[in-house]
Parts: sequence; structure tokens; C-alpha cells
Amino acid sequence: MLLTADIGNTNIVLALLDEKDRVVSQCRVPSGETLPPEAYDDAIRRVLEGQAAPEGAVIGSVVPRLTAETADAIRRVAGLEAFVVEPTTPAGLDIAIEQPETLGVDLLAADGLLTKKDYAAINWGGDAAHVDYGTLYEKRFAVLRKAYANFLKKRPVPGYETPYPDDWYRFCFLSSDWLPDYCLYMAIKEANGMVDWQQWPRALRVREPEALAEFKAEHAGEIEFWAFLQYEFDRQWRALHAYAKEKGVAIMGDIPIYVAADSAADSAAADQYSADSYSADQYSADSYAASAAQQQPAQDQYAAAQYAAQQEPQATNPYGYTAQMALETTDQELIAKIAQYAPELRPCIARNPSTYPALVDWLAQLNDPAVNAALATRQ
Repeated sequence: MLLTADIGNTNIVLALLDEKDRVVSQCRVPSGETLPPEAYDDAIRRVLEGQAAPEGAVIGSVVPRLTAETADAIRRVAGLEAFVVEPTTPAGLDIAIEQPETLGVDLLAADGLLTKKDYAAINWGGDAAHVDYGTLYEKRFAVLRKAYANFLKKRPVPGYETPYPDDWYRFCFLSSDWLPDYCLYMAIKEANGMVDWQQWPRALRVREPEALAEFKAEHAGEIEFWAFLQYEFDRQWRALHAYAKEKGVAIMGDIPIYVAADSAADSAAADQYSADSYSADQYSADSYAASAAQQQPAQDQYAAAQYAAQQEPQATNPYGYTAQMALETTDQELIAKIAQYAPELRPCIARNPSTYPALVDWLAQLNDPAVNAALATRQ
């Protein structure tokens, strides 16, 4: 048996592991509060209650002030000297990389987006065992912008079938609920010296449509650069996840339970609560529209929606996608592209029996009456 203590910023997780590293018992103690020594003692006793005595103890900690207190408690209750794992603790692992092209920026070189001379001479801040985040933050963007410039040379014209990179369209489509706002946010932030969005010029801060449209037109390349970074991250993450799964390694995500004030989510929501960005006239117009819809009998609304769902919309996209194509194609890549680049044909995509489940779910989340009516015909 092994007694372990994982000391994090929120909790201390105490656990007893058996010879197969399975958790036999565990207990949590808040790490953000000042507790008396007895609290740690009691937690350890609860973990050990009814179990065989542990033969050793290990502590991993990101809160130095609690490391000694936890070690003292383990010593008092279990009579063990805990082994403390620290950043300088020798792990006995060989960090030599046999295939460096499978890690880091070399992945971009392997894809033909960089050459070795683009980054080989850069001092990234120390040895491979320690990540120097400050240095990386300062130096990586120059290299990544070179990669993006080369990506543009390879990227096909939207709407035309080419071997590379079809997954770019898939990524943009599947991420369309968050990617545009994020990329716009980062482009505006970059243009304003990376200051908090609340310090941006008022027109951008309150998301005035004219100001946003003008910014998008003038900074289209910068906006897409941030989309490119997310696209490359997504590709690398999926590859890493698949490799870990193949090796039997589970990856646990750490999901924040709050939205940072200086973030794309908070910035995008600003126009929903900013008093000077939502006029009384707009409120009145919205209220009027809502009340008019409520006065229409539900059955009439349903009948109208059903009728609309059966009609073939007029194609207005510049890529040559037609209603018949959207209704009949079985090509999943083409279905995804039509849904992304021809929003007027989404009801047809919703009716297409070949539309894959993930896309059907996404269409349902749009809450578009015509799309919803079309989805109802799939029942």
C-alpha cells in the first residue's frame, strides 16, 4: 500500500493505492484555508481506516507552505517519512528524443510549413526538461507567423476541391460556435498592444457593428492567423490524444469553472449587458417582435415552419453550392463545407439523410426556425 498526497491550489487529495496503483480510499482537504494540524491528521486517519498499513508515502505539491504540514501529519499518523516530489527531483527518465520531428515546432516543419533554419538558431530558454514559458511567449509568434505565411501558399481557394487541407474546413465548421469570436478578439487585442479589452476604443469595446465590420475588413489576415494557430493546435492535440490512448494513458482535462474578465467570452458578451450599447429603441423593437410572434397561434407557426422546410431555398453563396447538391450529396466533406459557407442551404443539409450526427446536433443548436423545421422532417 502507498499513501499519496496531491497538494493543489484548491484541495489536498489524500489517497491510498494498492499494489496495482488502484485507489482504495481517498479524502479531500481544502488547501485554500488555514486549518489546524488536527484537520490533516483526521483526514489521513479516514483514508487509512480499515485498510492495511501503507509501506510508503509520496507527496506532490504546488503549494510549498502545505508540503511540510502534510509531511508532518503523515509522520504523526502513519509513522512514515514521505518522499516529496519536487521540480528538481531526479526522475530517472531518459529525455532523449529519438524522433525530434514528432515534437514541438518540428511538427510544422514536417508539414512543410517551416524549415529548420526558421527556428534552429533560436534560444528557447534552457534544456528540454524545463519549459521557459516567458521566453516561449516572446519568441514563438515570429516563427508561427512564418508557418502561417507558408500555409497560405498551400491553402486552396474556398469552395474548390484540393487534397490540402480539407481538414481546415472541417475544423472551421465544427468550431464555428466559438472560433470567429475568439479570433476577432485576439486580433483586436493584438492591434491594441495586448491590453485588456475594457481599454479598447469604445466602438470596438461595445462591439458596434460598423466598427467590427471595418476592423474585420482591414485585419482579415490577422484574424485568420489566430484561426490557423487553433487549427494546428487541434491537429497536434488529436494526434497526442490518439497516441496516449494507444499506449493506455488516460488524459484528464482541467476545466475552469469561471470565465476570465479579459477573455473572448467576456468581450463577446459585453454588448448584452453594456448600457451604452443597447438602446431603448432596440429594446422596444425586440419586444414588439417577440410579442407579435407570441400572438400567432402555435399551430400556425408550426404549419408555416413545416411548409418552409419543404421549400428549396434560393442559393446565394458564391461557391456554386446548390439546394439539390445540399439535399442529395453523400460526401461528408462537401456536406460540412456547404453548411459552413452556404448558411442559406442549411435547411437542405438538415433534410439530407446523409448528414452525419455531429452536424445534425450542431444545426439543432442554431435555433433557426427553418433549420428546426427541416430537422423535424428527419423524425
